[in-house]
Amino acid sequence: MLAALSLGAAAQAQSIAPAGTQITNQAQATGLASGQAISSLSNLVRTTVLPVCGVSVTPNGTVERPGQSYSVLPGEQAVLTYQVRNTGNAPSTIPLSVLQTGEGFGLAQLRLDGDGDGQLGERDPFVSDVALDMGEARTVFVSFQAERPGPAYLNLVATCEARSDDNNVGLVTVGEPPVFEITKAFDREVLRPGDKTNVTVTLTNVGKGASRELELVDNLLGQLSGGLVFVPGSAAGSQGVEYTADGVTWQSQPTDPVRAVRLTRKSLAPGESVRLNFAMEAAAAAEGRTFTNVAQVLSTVAGGQSASDTIEVRYTPGVRIGPAGQPLAEGDADRQFRPFALSTSDVCFDHTVRNTGDVKDAFTFGMSYGAGSGTATFLSGGAAITQPVVLEPGASLPVQVCYAGLSSGPFEATVTVWGERGTSDPTTDAIGRVETRLPELQKTVSRPGTDWEPGQRVETGQELLYTLRVTNPYAASLDGLTLTDDLPSGTELIEAPGAAVDGRRLTWQVATLATGETRELTIRVRVTATEDDQELSNMFSLRNDLFPEGLDSNAAKAYVWNSVPTITKVALEGDVAVGDRVTYQITMFNTSKVGTLTEVTLTDTPSVGLQYVPGTSRLAGQPLADPTITDVDGQVTLRWALPDLAPEASAKVTYQMLVTPQANGQVRNTARLRGAGAAGAKAVASEAVTRTTVVKLLNFSPIGDILGRVFIDTDGNRLPSADEPGVAGARVLLAGGRSVVTDSKGQYHFGNVPFGAHALRLDPESVQADPARPGLTQTVQVRGLTTVNFALPGDPSGIGRALPFGGAGVTGQKLVWPVQGGYRVQISALAQKAGTLTLTDALPKDARVSGGQPSWTGDVQAGQRVNLEYRVSYSGVLTPLLVTPQTGWKE
Repeated sequence: MLAALSLGAAAQAQSIAPAGTQITNQAQATGLASGQAISSLSNLVRTTVLPVCGVSVTPNGTVERPGQSYSVLPGEQAVLTYQVRNTGNAPSTIPLSVLQTGEGFGLAQLRLDGDGDGQLGERDPFVSDVALDMGEARTVFVSFQAERPGPAYLNLVATCEARSDDNNVGLVTVGEPPVFEITKAFDREVLRPGDKTNVTVTLTNVGKGASRELELVDNLLGQLSGGLVFVPGSAAGSQGVEYTADGVTWQSQPTDPVRAVRLTRKSLAPGESVRLNFAMEAAAAAEGRTFTNVAQVLSTVAGGQSASDTIEVRYTPGVRIGPAGQPLAEGDADRQFRPFALSTSDVCFDHTVRNTGDVKDAFTFGMSYGAGSGTATFLSGGAAITQPVVLEPGASLPVQVCYAGLSSGPFEATVTVWGERGTSDPTTDAIGRVETRLPELQKTVSRPGTDWEPGQRVETGQELLYTLRVTNPYAASLDGLTLTDDLPSGTELIEAPGAAVDGRRLTWQVATLATGETRELTIRVRVTATEDDQELSNMFSLRNDLFPEGLDSNAAKAYVWNSVPTITKVALEGDVAVGDRVTYQITMFNTSKVGTLTEVTLTDTPSVGLQYVPGTSRLAGQPLADPTITDVDGQVTLRWALPDLAPEASAKVTYQMLVTPQANGQVRNTARLRGAGAAGAKAVASEAVTRTTVVKLLNFSPIGDILGRVFIDTDGNRLPSADEPGVAGARVLLAGGRSVVTDSKGQYHFGNVPFGAHALRLDPESVQADPARPGLTQTVQVRGLTTVNFALPGDPSGIGRALPFGGAGVTGQKLVWPVQGGYRVQISALAQKAGTLTLTDALPKDARVSGGQPSWTGDVQAGQRVNLEYRVSYSGVLTPLLVTPQTGWKE
């Protein structure tokens, strides 16, 4: 009986054997036969294990219950981590894939944890399958780069032959992204050097989702290098502001310099804004530059946006010119017009120039002619303008433009002012008609039937005749003329033919004055003024369309003076002899009760035989300057200038005359007082008064003559010779007050010189000699005819020789004259403009400077005079010294 059956391979069949494993199996039967245990073995069965593919992916998950979940924003990366295990019985390469569903969208990629650190790294390779030994597990990452909001379901599928593990769903929720809007603005478009501008940077999240951590950065490096610098302490923001000097290290306090400023935020919610404010200042180096400043938002999501604004650093120059007081005038108001001008007279227009810019500028003036021509001069305050003219912002300058040498006919000029910074502005000056001369208006006054001349006095009750003459000098007629004449006070009208009389005003209407025609009108008046020294002045005026402001004639003047001054003359000595002196005393009296005599002169016309003694004049006992002495055809006239003579005042003058051998037994002289009224009467005179003095001809004093010559002593022997030239115009003085001037040969003569010792002096100024030079003063004993010569050394061209010279920016003259042991040189130079002036005077080879310097260099201003003086030790002739100084000029 078979009791049991056992299988020997049962234990091995219960686990997975590696592929290729040999499995043996043999059955054994045991039992009792006849009470005896028996066993029986079957045949041996051998089996080889075949490869079986198996794979497992964890964590598992479904759409309803994802195995892992992540939240990201577009642009961010989510990493799902899976374990892939080979559950088969042999090494296997398992294909991998990612299934993506849902609204969220992005790029999914498979990466193998190559270094086994469990973290996705840059070196972890991209894979599409994974090779695993039996039972081996590896980490596989699903890298998901989110692009579009919404849920994204990612399922890592591992396939092994017909088997797949596809229940490995993970969820990546892609949120709504932030959207940044950034603005940047300067509060000014143009900035002047030294000014400040506020900068405002605003960042707003206009998206539907909150942002990640962000930075709002404004880089100032470009502005800093150009001169637009951060203003310390000016920054403010929604949160604390940070600064950097190197672009790397940031701090909460301003750096030096501030290279950039920033704000940081952990997150910016939808609709939330942050703002950064600060100020920039333009240094001088920023002028003329344009700066573009860029602010940028930095964030891991939605960052990178920027905003910029541009500011220009410059001054805004400006200039305007217009009529006086109206530099901003426009259109017709900016045009000055005169209907008439005279070509022979300067015509001036007044303007005002204003610096309308915000920066100091230098201005020049110029013009162009639209009609006619002339020469323009620019004046300010009566002085010529030195161009360019520098004006501060807002400053004005009165400018007068004067035209000379105008051509006949219409005239128009455009005056333009230019600034060095590129601005300009014109204004217009115009003249309707330029003529070579004005109509001739002449007014004369006379006393009919007398030889009275204007300037002589008139008396109360006398008649005066005023004559008005108008001449048309033009090639066309003058039409519509109105002539007016206002009678002077102190007169009454007798007649004025053709005039309309309105009180003291007389008016004539002249319809036409033909070419070249002269019209003559008359007025007769009677003098009613009674006070002395009253002026009767009368003029007339002409008006028409060409001369709306009127032209005035000359003034015809007469002066009322009813009183006549008196004069008395006495000789204090009786009979005299030749050589004696006669003292004359003249008493003058102003008989007027109200009029002061001015320009008072006393004249004396002595006969031959009387000679004035210098230094003897006295007024009221006090010294009086010697009279001016003239000689016309042998008649000598002495003329004293005296102080004013007040009303009813007197004055006494004494002087002495010398009786000369020319006296013929009696001598006489006639004196007359002349004066002028303070108002202008020129012919207020006394009657002439004459005194006769008897000369005893048998009694005389011995007298002699002094004569001589002023000459150039070329041979140095101090004696004149025929070939040594005389010096013309030299003045020789004789002690006592007499003087003479040498003739063309250098000769002079003093006659009627009493015997005895006399001193003579050659006036150094008349020969440009050194006043200390020996020989200019000589003393002689006069015994009849006495000769005294004056020798001057050197070349005649050196006596008072003036050499004019000129060059760029300078004019002047050089004076050379002989002095003891050589020559003296003076150079006077006048600078025409500002700059550096150099003067150099060349010397002969054997000349040596004994004092001063012959050269000069220095800075000068326009109108400054430089005087240079030196002495030369030199024994040669003067000619080599007579060279023009060399001038050098540098602006």
